[in-house]
Amino acid sequence: MNRELYYTIEKILKEQNIDFKKNYNLSFFTPFEYPLLSRLIIQPKTQKELIDTVSIFRKFTRDKIHCFGNFSNTIIHENSKILNKPIIITRNLKNIQIEETKNFCEVECGYPLPKFSSILTNKSYKGFSSLLGIPGSIGGAIFMNAGSFGQEISDKLISVNYLDNDLNIKTIFKKDINFDWRYSDFQNEIEHQAIISARFNLDKGDEKKLKQHMLFSKKRRSRTQEKPGNNFGSVFATRWIYGESNVKDYNYKIINNFINFLFTITKKFRPKIVSLFLTNLIYSFNKKYFDFKNNEKIIISQKTLNCFLIKNEKTKPSDYINFIYKFKKKFKPKCKVEIRIYD
Repeated sequence: MNRELYYTIEKILKEQNIDFKKNYNLSFFTPFEYPLLSRLIIQPKTQKELIDTVSIFRKFTRDKIHCFGNFSNTIIHENSKILNKPIIITRNLKNIQIEETKNFCEVECGYPLPKFSSILTNKSYKGFSSLLGIPGSIGGAIFMNAGSFGQEISDKLISVNYLDNDLNIKTIFKKDINFDWRYSDFQNEIEHQAIISARFNLDKGDEKKLKQHMLFSKKRRSRTQEKPGNNFGSVFATRWIYGESNVKDYNYKIINNFINFLFTITKKFRPKIVSLFLTNLIYSFNKKYFDFKNNEKIIISQKTLNCFLIKNEKTKPSDYINFIYKFKKKFKPKCKVEIRIYD
């Protein structure tokens, strides 16, 4: 779009009291300190404002409008064309309605997943206790079928309301979405502008056990994964990164498979100290064998090979993206990048 069109759109947004910002630094929403200036971002406060915003843009352009929630699983290249296009941020859409007598919960797309997990678990509802540590929003979690320690956001899902390409709000039920490991049809099959809200089934469980499981998940996550802040969480969509290597070397396979075998046979009874020892052993072995090296801008997590840390304010998104692609060559083709990259 040219400057005149942007000016016209901004004028209409202002007249309708829809919040927008020009030349906004998206780094405020991401682990990067390196500036990412977006030409125009819009932050609707209601579902109506979201629909009105998309409708306004549709009058002037057929360019793709990008919607984001928390940017927790997204990397935008500093030279990406997306920065010159309108970006809608849905984090203000965070109404939640818990119908305890009807056994369901309706929640908008921008609602924080950790808070969602905490509220429902503390009310003794099953299926949400291990989602506490995932730093995303409801919409993004459904889009990627986020999960942790045996639970996925789709487990208790009933239906999703979304805005289709004709600006109609449609409802689609879980059975028609085709959820899989870190995948939903919203990524490829369902033509939509944005996920608006979702409805979840509420089943009562044992309050004590659920809170214990939530605490267990929180502690285990702190041992095996980095805290949100200077990273994007898991880089690859894999249950076990150490079983995904593409190395053909015979000696490597023997040792790596043996350590993996120890994990399997001791899973049910090994004490925490043994678990930590085996994890550190296989991590150190793979890192040394592959000769994975940190650089002045990117650091590999000391807890898992499946997470990279941003070292300083000079680290660019392109540095992170290049590191991911170089790293990926060491692993099987089916080991896909989980992070959404816009380059």
